[in-house]
Amino acid sequence: RNGDVQIRNAKANRDDPWNFRVLFDDAYAVQRGDTMRVRHHIHEKCIAAGQPTVISPSNDSDFLVVNKPAGVPIVNEVNGRNSVIFMAERLAGRKLFYAHRLDAPVSGVLVLAKSKMALKRAQAEIVARTVKKTYIARVLGRFPETHNGGEDTLVVDSPLSFDKRRYAAYVNASGRPSTTSFRLIRYIKEDNTSLVECSPRTGRQHQIRAHLRHIGHPIANDVAYGGKREFLSERVAFPSEDIERLRKSYVPCMSADCPRCRWISDVLAGRIEEREKPEVRQGIWLHALSYVFPSLGRTYKAAPPTWATLPNV
Repeated sequence: RNGDVQIRNAKANRDDPWNFRVLFDDAYAVQRGDTMRVRHHIHEKCIAAGQPTVISPSNDSDFLVVNKPAGVPIVNEVNGRNSVIFMAERLAGRKLFYAHRLDAPVSGVLVLAKSKMALKRAQAEIVARTVKKTYIARVLGRFPETHNGGEDTLVVDSPLSFDKRRYAAYVNASGRPSTTSFRLIRYIKEDNTSLVECSPRTGRQHQIRAHLRHIGHPIANDVAYGGKREFLSERVAFPSEDIERLRKSYVPCMSADCPRCRWISDVLAGRIEEREKPEVRQGIWLHALSYVFPSLGRTYKAAPPTWATLPNV
């Protein structure tokens, strides 16, 4: 009766969203062809502030390619607004399909297909391993300039397994074949970190992060894989300086029966101290710099992030 359950009769125009009506009659029997819509009151996880920016040409009829912000997941567990897919679909005004994954803390090139046919073409090239993927990472320590008798590229060919309980990849002799090549770009003496180009030849989950840890040079602020907390960039959710803006967004959709809404109400009223608010991580120093699809004749590049373009880098 509060509008959370709505129904559209079988004969209604399915293209008209206003054909849904609130279901008041508890005795109504659903008919063949009826469509029901149930509205849930949910709370999404707090994520880093950031919007994807479009980097593909406006006349690209097959793909919308964005520079994904660090700390924002591609999708989330409740299919809500705090995801790249939702934000990108709002930009495009249409349904989109992601052709590949980027971990939530990672930024950079994300290819979104505008149709299932385009998705199939892009994923076929990814599966065939003809796509040239280039990432940039900032790692702990001085990364070696030469390897294997003078070569400037280090190839790590170590199979990986994925521990779902710990949600982490690790080198395992019986794991799936995984290969990544690395090349030093610049050593940063001031904080003993190195800027490294990473080129994954396979596409295992957390592959670059696990291989860098394996060779003793983890991403500097990736604490899950051996990085240091001192390099982390964190801020609290619901920061005091944003309270007025957040109040306008939250108040219209808050529920008096929801414990989380009551806590948020206390936050908006200034009754919760900063130290009691949850921390939101801004991402790690790993960025998808470019994706090249030879068969499709397309190259997509994302501008490097701030941590890779410091004045001394």
